[in-house]
Amino acid sequence: MLMDQSKTVALTKQLLRDYYEFGNIVDLRRLFTDDVVAFGIKSESYKKGPKAVEHFLRQMHRAMEACRINKMSCVAKVVDDGVTVRANVVYSTNERMRNMQQVLVMFRETPVGWMICGLHFQRDVRHELTYQMVSSQMLNRGEVGDGSMDEVMDMVSSYVNCAYVQYRPDTQLPMDYFSDELWRMLGYGSGGEFSASFQGYLEHIVHEQDLGPSRDEIRRQLFKGDSYQVEYRLRRHDGTYIWCMECGRYVLDKETGAGTFNAVVTNLSPLKQTHASFLYNLRHDRLTNLFNKKTFCRQTAEIIADHPDTEFEIMRFNIARFKVINDLFGEETGDKLLKYVAHFLKSIRLDACVYGRLYADNFILCYPTKGEVRQHLIHSLQMLAESFALDYRIDFYFGVYTIKDTTLSVTTMLDRAAMGLARAAHNGLVVCGEYDDDMRECIVNEQVIVNNMKSSLRRDEFLVYLQPKYELKTERIVGAEALVRWLHPQLGFISPARFIPIFEQNGFIYQLDKYVWEKTCQLLKDDIDHGRPVLPISINVSRIDLYSPNIVRVFESLVDRYEIPPKLLELELTESAYVENPQQIIEIAKELQAKGFPILMDDFGSGYSSLNMLKDMPVDILKIDLKFLSDKQGEDHGRGGNIMTSVVRMAKWLDVPVIAEGVETQAQVDFLRTIGCECVQGFFYSKPVPIEVYEDLVAKDHQLMEPRSGNNRA
Repeated sequence: MLMDQSKTVALTKQLLRDYYEFGNIVDLRRLFTDDVVAFGIKSESYKKGPKAVEHFLRQMHRAMEACRINKMSCVAKVVDDGVTVRANVVYSTNERMRNMQQVLVMFRETPVGWMICGLHFQRDVRHELTYQMVSSQMLNRGEVGDGSMDEVMDMVSSYVNCAYVQYRPDTQLPMDYFSDELWRMLGYGSGGEFSASFQGYLEHIVHEQDLGPSRDEIRRQLFKGDSYQVEYRLRRHDGTYIWCMECGRYVLDKETGAGTFNAVVTNLSPLKQTHASFLYNLRHDRLTNLFNKKTFCRQTAEIIADHPDTEFEIMRFNIARFKVINDLFGEETGDKLLKYVAHFLKSIRLDACVYGRLYADNFILCYPTKGEVRQHLIHSLQMLAESFALDYRIDFYFGVYTIKDTTLSVTTMLDRAAMGLARAAHNGLVVCGEYDDDMRECIVNEQVIVNNMKSSLRRDEFLVYLQPKYELKTERIVGAEALVRWLHPQLGFISPARFIPIFEQNGFIYQLDKYVWEKTCQLLKDDIDHGRPVLPISINVSRIDLYSPNIVRVFESLVDRYEIPPKLLELELTESAYVENPQQIIEIAKELQAKGFPILMDDFGSGYSSLNMLKDMPVDILKIDLKFLSDKQGEDHGRGGNIMTSVVRMAKWLDVPVIAEGVETQAQVDFLRTIGCECVQGFFYSKPVPIEVYEDLVAKDHQLMEPRSGNNRA
């Protein structure tokens, strides 16, 4: 963990320096967890989620003047949730105005490394920053009572609620000096009233439980040097206590031999309250005040460990057609329903029961399996749905995992309950689905894939295969699509249908895609350098890839590094990516097209917004899957054939070429010729083949002068 602390400290320094001085948010954004939260100077400045936090950081930086960091110190602390780095930042603006700020960066360890789950920007009161502004004038020289010190104190107090004090270690003597801010901080009307109330002895107003430990800590620190920093509680005029920090130096008079403490006392209570609020929001769902996933998992793990002889169940449930409720009645009504459910969960009176909100309309519970607890919960929630004042039927779906293996992570248990929930939701006739061994086998297979994915990528066990594209008129190769295959030394060939969905879910697909893009560019460069026929190759760009903030620059750097024309690297985007976030995808596609990259729309017609997408999206080539054709062997393709004919005709009007993929029969080829389709791709001509085989096919193809038959396919 010590190594982890040093890594997080170094990473924090780099990230904050880039943010303050250059406004670089990209690197921060890349490390955000899905549930990342951020606080501003004021506790109410709260944001949750990567997009909201990114927007918050951009706004905050725009409000800052151009600045330069003068000094930054970081301390890492291991906490239950991971590592928290406390960064003290001193920066100056172009106007030579020096500002001080403290930033808490909270890291959580994930399967992909250390990620940022929390950011808290606050005014600084720590030792390092206090010395930046006051040590030379107050702490080192011990100057008291003059105008220069008062001026400095006024400046410091505008940032933090603090006061300067000077006192002797001998408790028989009162304080030599205290600034006005001290009695104001403690709620007195004047310095005289303050001094008279405790005879001027600072020790007299320190909480009795803190006095001894704080003085011991001062002695311990002074044993190593001449400065110290301690925290304790001070009694206010009304009898209440506030947390304070004392940062000071021990100054020895060489002539008299008498020692004096010169210190700054800072009111920590507002910051502690803000930080407490920050931690609460980090651990709870903001809308319902239920535990969030991270806290639920931690609490559940503790309860299971504390009750080794008790059997527990994990239950997940959601609201059927919740999106419809939001659409019909508004998000405010949807939020009321979520709070209504949360109120019920809070009212549950069960020993060793934990509950929380996962996301959206997904709730989670852990409870002992004794009696008919499950049936009671399901029945109560169904009654709750009927009691909610809404002219709409509300239903719940449930998924349950009975905990048999307590060594599993709670996250894995939630995944198993989710599989039961999916069974209930997909069935429609079953209210509650329960995880079984068949589901377990599926999870085990997925885990094997996850466990091997990174090491396999490092060892080049992922292979790039190329499936040629043929021009129907000449039956010659006009390009190819780069596809990935996984050849594991022990597991053998792993089908893309097995690993691609898993990688899309856990985010590894971006790393794999970049690997394929790199290999494709290497191939194109190699063909150019060796004088071989160079044909464009299309690569797949997933929805996750498009959400990368620097995706355009990634492609630019690739073609620049390998010195290949952008027109040779065709980018295949799926229609589903457009449907989820059309405006963002359109902007990215336009920018890539302007850089010279051809844009191919893959799986055109598979969604419900195809025509609308075609109106707005910059598309150079359409790819249509032959799943439109229900009768692959016959000549009568029915409605599917009519749709294909219309799509091809429309594309010709728009001057957009069409590639038909999934071509497997001669009948399909003949049909595509009759409707004017230009290019095809599929097993009838060639399956995906290794790079070496593809290069041989291209070489032979370019030596032929006459059209070839499909019988010569690979």
